[in-house]
Amino acid sequence: MTQSSSSAETTREHHPPEGASTAAPGRRGPLWRRSGWVHAAFALLCLVMLRLPLTNVLGYEYAIGCGWLLLVAAPLLLRDGAAEVSAAGGVLARWAAATRLLLAPCGVALALGLANMVFVVNCDPWAGVQYWAIFVLSQAPILAALWVCAERLTGRWAGVAYGVVVAVSVIVSLWHLASQPPIVMYNTFLGYFAGSIYDESLVPVGQHVVFRGYTLLVALGWLLPLAWWERRGRALRWGTWAVVALCVLAYGARSELGLSMDRRGIERALGGVHEGPYLTIHYDARSFTDAELLQLVEDHDARWRELARFWGFEPERRFRSYVYGSAEQRGRLMGARSTLIARIWQGEMHITWGGPGDETLAHELAHLFLYRAGRGPLRLSSRGGVLPLMGLVEGAATAAAWGAEGLTYHGWARALMELGLAPDPSRTLNAAGFWASNSRVVYTLYGSFCRFLIDTYGPAPFLEAYGAGAFERAYGEPLEVLLRQWTLFLEGIELTEGQLAEARLRYDRPALVARRCARSVATDLESAERAVRQRETAEAERCYERVLRASPGDGTVRLRIASGLVRMREEAAAAELLDEVLAAPWSSAGQRQRARLQRADVAWRLGDHEAAAALLASMDDDALTEELERQREVRRVAIAERAERPMAEAAVRLWLATSWSAPEAVVMSALVRAAGAEGSATAAYLAGLRLAAVADPPVAEGLLRQALEELSLPSLRVRAERALALHLTLRGRREGCERWEALAAGRGPADAVGAEARMWLGRCAEW
Repeated sequence: MTQSSSSAETTREHHPPEGASTAAPGRRGPLWRRSGWVHAAFALLCLVMLRLPLTNVLGYEYAIGCGWLLLVAAPLLLRDGAAEVSAAGGVLARWAAATRLLLAPCGVALALGLANMVFVVNCDPWAGVQYWAIFVLSQAPILAALWVCAERLTGRWAGVAYGVVVAVSVIVSLWHLASQPPIVMYNTFLGYFAGSIYDESLVPVGQHVVFRGYTLLVALGWLLPLAWWERRGRALRWGTWAVVALCVLAYGARSELGLSMDRRGIERALGGVHEGPYLTIHYDARSFTDAELLQLVEDHDARWRELARFWGFEPERRFRSYVYGSAEQRGRLMGARSTLIARIWQGEMHITWGGPGDETLAHELAHLFLYRAGRGPLRLSSRGGVLPLMGLVEGAATAAAWGAEGLTYHGWARALMELGLAPDPSRTLNAAGFWASNSRVVYTLYGSFCRFLIDTYGPAPFLEAYGAGAFERAYGEPLEVLLRQWTLFLEGIELTEGQLAEARLRYDRPALVARRCARSVATDLESAERAVRQRETAEAERCYERVLRASPGDGTVRLRIASGLVRMREEAAAAELLDEVLAAPWSSAGQRQRARLQRADVAWRLGDHEAAAALLASMDDDALTEELERQREVRRVAIAERAERPMAEAAVRLWLATSWSAPEAVVMSALVRAAGAEGSATAAYLAGLRLAAVADPPVAEGLLRQALEELSLPSLRVRAERALALHLTLRGRREGCERWEALAAGRGPADAVGAEARMWLGRCAEW
């Protein structure tokens, strides 16, 4: 019986069932001649990618692009190599032969990427090779499996079947991306789609390995049933059932494996839901106390009413707000770690909340308000409903939220022009120009421009112009004339040297596409910070070493690494990096000031009070922003008063220099005790700022009033006044409104304190 079975299997192998293609294609000649044009086109398109930003290094973007090219080239190559594949015999042998045919373009992609390293710096070529292996090399057996199955089942229609399967898979994934909250997507054929350009760091490579392992398992799930049907062996039968069972289990666990995220899973993970009068709020139940939840709901409702007054209408539809407990949670559940998202066509936003009056809530909600003014399937400002006008999209939301620190967006826009850092706004209106620029710069410029138009002409013409950028139809003037009017308005704003210095610090980071190895640097920095939190010192050090090699002359990166090294208790290494920033000719004035502040904290942490005080005094060598002035003053006073107020010095040092080493409750308790026992205004100030929005009235109010009695630095007093006004207003005290009135008095259009005060006075008017 064994011989008879073997003979039957052999016969079945050499005489495949009807429908299987065994004939060679019509074209004759060597394979290289038949498919040479496909290889040439593939190589040419790879070279084009290597001339473009982001794809010009051997990394994620290049690998994904090559994977997509291979997806298109595969059926052409396999059609031309049909004779070689057919000659291989059974299904599994055909799969191996088809895979070998696709290895040549994979090798071309890698070779060209490596060769391009002669012209473009690759900071982490090993990571680039890993991406190539995952998204290009490992793509070959999957595409080969699809082709072999299509050929076996449809014969000469294999190409059509291949295209239909790919198209259906892509359409299903795109529909999921459009209809569900996540902005990232895994697809068997497209690989990994990272939806936000502002999330510079990428997920760990290990997550992609899980994805590729799953897709290879699925490919086996396609092949083995056909192989079993062709050759009824016991091993194939058990192998087929095992692989199919594993595929079913993996599909059921795809959320746990990080391969799929959806609305139901997000809402289940957050756990909290509140049905308000205007919005349905899904919130992280573990992150909010009852008092904080009440403030969250009230802030949502107040922002809705403010935006309705600002735009002059109320939306007809109900919106959803997803409020995550942290950026890490938001990244894990929907893929946007560093980006707040408004999915306008769905009427929902995904945010973290910074407390009452948080600008980001107003910004994302403003996007949703503009639903009916937008065009196309995404309901954005766009040309033809397809090409987004990102300057108007983000500028309108920024103008409506209108919050900033130190200056309003009018003030920052004036500083950008004064410093020569402002690109031509007419060139950054569309998506390509907008995304190629420093995001903070273009958000600021278009926020100021849109606010100028709305304040000058009212919201109605702006809403008319918004949909398609039809300025001339809405205003009777072309965009160039409106930009000149705005520029003349900004020229009337006067700024101090300190404010200009603060603008240099705020906007000195180039765009993602203009930074050397931006993706790999951001990914390594985030991996290092994750390792620091988990106390994996060796891994953090390896990541930092790669970042330092990749970022010569980058002071911002060194400041960030120094902070991580201090948390790892490697103060000497941190001090060395900070001293490098202080001595280097490439460091900016803002970077030197930050380095002095961090270096003082290192000395202070080690008990060298004299060195810390000297470093703080040396900050007079460069211009001081208000923020830096406040930060220096609290340190300077705490160190100077350490003899008479030792509890305050220890508590302030714990909060400012080593807050990561102790629970916040412990630090706050130490500050409150020092404020009471030693009468420290500095301790009272720091504790009062933190407790203003959350503590019971007697605690925070008393601390802030104590601080205001003794603080002398104007910027510290204003900050304490704002905190006290907020605290009193949130508790329905008329005194809070009176304090906001005093803060708003005499402040011009560039002053952020005045803008904040006017926002709260608007809420007071509703009482």
